[in-house]
Amino acid sequence: MSSQSAEKSNSGVGIVGRIRTSAPVQMAREHPAISLCVVLLTGIRVLLACRTPLISSMGSLYDDRLLLQYAYDIAQGNWLGAYSNLALTKNPGYGLFIAACYLLHIPYQLAYIALYAVACVVCCLAIRTFIPSRTIRSVLFVALLYAPAFFTLDYFQRMYRMGIVLPLTMLIFASYIGLYLRSDKPLRSVLPWALCAGLSLLGLWVSTESAMWVVPFVAVCSLVVLGERVVVRHKSQRTWLWLCGWAVMLVLPIALLVAGTSAIRATNNRTYGVSVLNDRYQGGFSRATAAMMSIEAGERPELVWLSNAALEKAIEMSPTLRSQQDPIKKTWDDQRLKFALKEITGDLSYWNLRQGYANAGGYVDARETDAFWNAVADELEDAYSDGRLTKRVGLYISPATDPIPWNRIPVQMFRTVKQIAKLCVHKPMTSQIIASSKDPAAGTGTLEDQQMATELAGGNVLMGETPEGGTSEAEQKNTVVNPETLSADALALDMDHYIGAIGSRIGILLACGLVVALPYALYLVFRNREDDRWRLVLVLAALLLSGFLLVFSVVWAMGFAWAGSHRMHDWAVFSYCAPFYGLLMMIECIVYGKLVTLFARSRHRGASDSPTKGA
Repeated sequence: MSSQSAEKSNSGVGIVGRIRTSAPVQMAREHPAISLCVVLLTGIRVLLACRTPLISSMGSLYDDRLLLQYAYDIAQGNWLGAYSNLALTKNPGYGLFIAACYLLHIPYQLAYIALYAVACVVCCLAIRTFIPSRTIRSVLFVALLYAPAFFTLDYFQRMYRMGIVLPLTMLIFASYIGLYLRSDKPLRSVLPWALCAGLSLLGLWVSTESAMWVVPFVAVCSLVVLGERVVVRHKSQRTWLWLCGWAVMLVLPIALLVAGTSAIRATNNRTYGVSVLNDRYQGGFSRATAAMMSIEAGERPELVWLSNAALEKAIEMSPTLRSQQDPIKKTWDDQRLKFALKEITGDLSYWNLRQGYANAGGYVDARETDAFWNAVADELEDAYSDGRLTKRVGLYISPATDPIPWNRIPVQMFRTVKQIAKLCVHKPMTSQIIASSKDPAAGTGTLEDQQMATELAGGNVLMGETPEGGTSEAEQKNTVVNPETLSADALALDMDHYIGAIGSRIGILLACGLVVALPYALYLVFRNREDDRWRLVLVLAALLLSGFLLVFSVVWAMGFAWAGSHRMHDWAVFSYCAPFYGLLMMIECIVYGKLVTLFARSRHRGASDSPTKGA
C-alpha cells in the first residue's frame, strides 16, 4: 500500500472513530480530571436538591393551594376537580408536572433538578459555535448548575410554578439559539433542536398564563432563520424542497404547541363544556373583563384596574350584569372598603367579580357561566358601538388588563430599568436564599392541606402550624411541626443557605461585570473579525431585549402589589421574574465564555509563534 493510500486509510479510520466516539467519552479521555470533577459536582448537586425539604404555602388560596389541588385532582383521575369559580382560573401545566411525579413515584425535587440539569446541558450545547472548547463549556455547565437562583425559596423550595418556569424558559431560548446557530447544518441535525423548542414552548405555555412575552423572540428568530435560508437557496441553487424542509422545521415547534394546547382545551371541553386553557383570560369572562377595564369613568388611581365608578357604568349598560348586581356589588363593596384607596387594586378585581357571581349562584355549570359573561361582553361592546361608553386610551399589553397611558410609558420604562438593576445586583434574591436549619421556613395553611402537598411531593416537606385566631402566616413561618424532617435534612438546608449566599455575591460581581465585559467581548470579536461576530450580536441583543420585555410587563402587572411597601413590591417582581435570571445566566455564559475562549486562543497563538520569533 502506498504511503498516500495509507494516509487516506488512517484518515478514514480517524473520522469513523471520531463519529463513533461520543463527546462525553472524548472529554473523559482528553481531560479525565475535569470530567471527574464535573461528574462529582453534578452528583453532589442532585443529591443536595433531593435532600432539600420543600415548603407548601397552602394558605395562598389562589396560588400554591390552587395549583396543588389541581395536581391532587389530576392524580386522582378527576382532572381539575369539580367546577367552581376557581376550577379553570390557571393553566394546568404545573399541576400536570406534580401529578406525573406522584404517579411515577419520582420525588418532586429529583424531577425538578433533572429538568434544570437538562436545561443547563442544552444551554451549553446551544452556544458551542461561540465556545467550541468542551472544557470551558463544562465549567459553564457546573456554574449554571450551582446558580444562586436555584438556591432560593421562591424558585426551588416553594412548591409553586415559577420553579419550573425558569428552566423551561432556558430551554426555549437555548433551543432556538441552537437552531439558529446550526442553520447551515443538514436538516436532520437541526430536528432535535426544533423538537426541544416545541416541547419546552408547550411546557411554558400550559404552565403560566403570561407566556406571550416569548412570542417576539420566537417569531423574529424563526423569520431570521427562514430569511437566511431563502438567501442561501438563491445563492447556492438549493432546491425548493430543501427550503420547504426548513419551513417545516420552523413550524414544528408551533405545531407541537398548538397540538398540546388543543389537547388540554379538548379535555376541558369534555369535562366542563368550555374549550379554553383557562376561563380567566379566555372565553366569556375574558371578554367581559376586557370590556370593563376599558371603560372611561373619570380619574382613577394608577394601581386600580377596574374602579368602582367603571363597574357602576358596566352594571348600568349591561342588563345581564344588572340582573345579578346585588350579590356582585355586595361582594365588591365588602372587599373594596378593606383597601386604603377604597378601590380594589390590580387583578384582584378579577377574583372579586368571580366571587361575586359565585355568591349570586353562578359557577355551577361552565357553559351557563360562559354564556353569562359572553352576554355581559356583548352588551358592553354594543354600548361602545353606539357611544354610550367610551374606551380608555393607552398601551394594552393584554386585552383584559389595565392600559398604560401613552404619557406614562417613559415612566414605566424608567421603572423597568431600575428594577432590572435591582435584579442584576440580586437585591431581592438575597432575602430569598433558602433559610438555614437554625431559622427554617415552614409551610402555611391547614395541616391537612400541607399533608396533601407532602404526599404529592413524595415526602420531605417542612410543615408549619395551623393559624389560630389572630396568628398570621408570617408569624407561623418559622414554626416547624415535623422536627424529624428538619433534623434529617439540616445539613442540606445549611449547605443550600451558604452556597446560595456565596453564589449571590459572586452573581453580583458577574452581573455588574457585564457592563465592561460585554462591550469588551464585542470589541475583541470585531477586531479579530470572528466569523460568528454578527450572530453573537444578534443572539445577545435578542436575550437583552427579551429580558427587558419580560421585566417591563412584570413591573407593570405587579405595580399594584402591596402598594406602599417597596420591599414587598420588589419581592413580587422577583417572584414573577424567574425567567429573567435564566436569560441573565445565558448572557453571562456567552460573554464570559467567549472572552475566555478568545484569551485562550490568543495565548495558544502566542505560544506557537514563540519558536519562530526566537529563530
